[in-house]
Amino acid sequence: MKIACSIHACSLSCSNLQHGGQRLLSFPLSKQRLDQSNLRTMPKRKLSQSKILGCSRNPQSAVGAPRAKNLKTGQAEEKGIGKFRFWTDARRFKGSEEKCIVQKALYEAGGVRIGGYPKASPIPGPLGFQRPEDWDFLWAPARLALKALPARPGQLVSACPGMMSLTRKRQLSMTLKGSLGEDLAFSIIPRTFSLPDELEAFKKYLEKQRSAKQVKNGSAAEEEAAGRCKELAVGNSAAASDRNDLWILKTAQHLGKGLKLVTADEAVREAAKRRLKSKKAKPYVQAQQYVANPLLIQDRKFGIRVWVLVTGLNPYRVYLHCNGLVLFSTHQYSSETWRTEEGEVALGHVTNYAQNMDGMVWDLKMLEDHLGKDAFDTLWCRIARNTAMVFSSALPQITLAHEALSVQPESTFELLGLDYLVDDQLHPWLLEVNGTPSLAVEHEDLKVEAIISKQKNEMVSDMVKTLNLASRFEPRYTSLRLAATKTKSLAAISIEGSEVEEGRSEHTAVNVMSDAADGQTTSSDPQEDEEADIAGVVQNSSMDVSTDGEVSGAAVASKNSTRQHEIRDAAEHNFTEESALHVVSGGSSKTVQTVISPADRIDHLRRQLREEMAPTTDKVVWFRVRQELQQLGGFQPLMPMFPMKSKSDQNVSGHNMPWKDRDNELVSMLGKTARLNKRAAIAAEKKP
Repeated sequence: MKIACSIHACSLSCSNLQHGGQRLLSFPLSKQRLDQSNLRTMPKRKLSQSKILGCSRNPQSAVGAPRAKNLKTGQAEEKGIGKFRFWTDARRFKGSEEKCIVQKALYEAGGVRIGGYPKASPIPGPLGFQRPEDWDFLWAPARLALKALPARPGQLVSACPGMMSLTRKRQLSMTLKGSLGEDLAFSIIPRTFSLPDELEAFKKYLEKQRSAKQVKNGSAAEEEAAGRCKELAVGNSAAASDRNDLWILKTAQHLGKGLKLVTADEAVREAAKRRLKSKKAKPYVQAQQYVANPLLIQDRKFGIRVWVLVTGLNPYRVYLHCNGLVLFSTHQYSSETWRTEEGEVALGHVTNYAQNMDGMVWDLKMLEDHLGKDAFDTLWCRIARNTAMVFSSALPQITLAHEALSVQPESTFELLGLDYLVDDQLHPWLLEVNGTPSLAVEHEDLKVEAIISKQKNEMVSDMVKTLNLASRFEPRYTSLRLAATKTKSLAAISIEGSEVEEGRSEHTAVNVMSDAADGQTTSSDPQEDEEADIAGVVQNSSMDVSTDGEVSGAAVASKNSTRQHEIRDAAEHNFTEESALHVVSGGSSKTVQTVISPADRIDHLRRQLREEMAPTTDKVVWFRVRQELQQLGGFQPLMPMFPMKSKSDQNVSGHNMPWKDRDNELVSMLGKTARLNKRAAIAAEKKP
């Protein structure tokens, strides 16, 4: 089967190829170049709403895809062969495109880069959300990826709606306080006030603290004198007691820009100033109490970057990776000098990597060796617990955002970076949640660059495996293939006579009435039929609708074999009355047989595939979750640490959040699995 489509000046041919015993999708590069001036003048609205046969195509599609090797000959095959199409908005990410570790991992999973203009392209080109028909997997910064929602069934977008309640500095503290309460929130992050909304609350808090100090010291006059001295101090002679009253003001800028370290009174005055939005003076959006007792290593302050992967909602799944980076300040820390004469934060007090380029970097194993196993285990448990509390606090906003955008189930994920500062009591303080964590691998010291590369590459590889990208899109392409086959066959049947057509109409009507009772439709999606013309034929689906409980590997293999046989029969046989199929549906007490036509059989299979692409039933959802849990790699589930209401504890913070039944079932399942693994480990140790 070969389909050729003319798309403006760019032609694309899709063919059914055999590679290593599998059907693969090929995207040969166009020999004709697109008139690039059209892309500059085409309105964004038309870009996002254009049909497949009417949209312009990136002339550099699949650029950089590695050549797959033939398993028999060992020779390189045609460039652009793969299992799914991905679009990466490389121009919107920092770092070298040649060293993009996400793109490398997607190639290794069988992906074909179908779009996303390279950084070196002379024109900006369209973005992924403007070409929703061109990709299966979209890798773009969250702000842009959100514009691609709601995605089509089977597509996957690198943004989770509602997550900006954590990634925006102004909203992080408000989200934590709203869900967890002030006491718990400010045990995770330093005390924080969002500006200008909480300016009055900031003033009242400082007044309350000042009154408490006066009562404690018993001398209001001495406190006032100390306050006046503190205001006049430049910072080079600040006492330890004064350092506990320091606040850091932050703008909405990234990369450690727009920071100012000041005393409490100065913080109020600066926050109250009206700062117009300009390149020189960005408005402050946050006032945060400064952590004055950081843990030092080699007299340097450091922060820890960890990565978190959110893979889905209902059940809500959040994973923390075991890899991480310890980022040191390039200058030694001095408690006596905390700011410069110009009022900027003194060197040695900021650990942001962008402000400490080419500084010392460790991995977590090196930190464990320095602290000792017991101390590191304590620290890591606290980081995991705090991270679980942070992401559970965002569940209300995430749920509302998914409902508002009518997001398809299992169509979103997000990778985030969290920055922790450790104090001298081994308490991790969360400073920031990054929605687009840096995945660049660059350092002047090659040994340090190797450390960074290893940590990030392993994490990204585990992310791709956890998302099951290598086979995730098989149901999508199988559904498209069936739709195209049905359309072609129906066209052939329509000329065979009115009797066959009338008989087919009767079966279709019966099937529509049956599906109406189930709340489903049998008609094929015209938009997906158009996609079938351009997507062509890909490898057969091996996904399976699971049954309740544990499923053995042999059972899954058997079911998959049956599914492959049904799909092949439905796709290859002509739609005639003589080839009608008896579909058996089992019940608890009896078995009912219904005779349907092959066309209706196609619709039945497509509904099954759609359920696999956007699962809603418990059977398929739990199959997807179990599959995910089996290939986490270095990702650690945080769900058992979520603050859920239990029978034994009615006052757990967060129990009023919108937890679903599946969330509780997942936590119970993970707890049972952990107990079984622990027993197995104990039994293994007892064996001689």
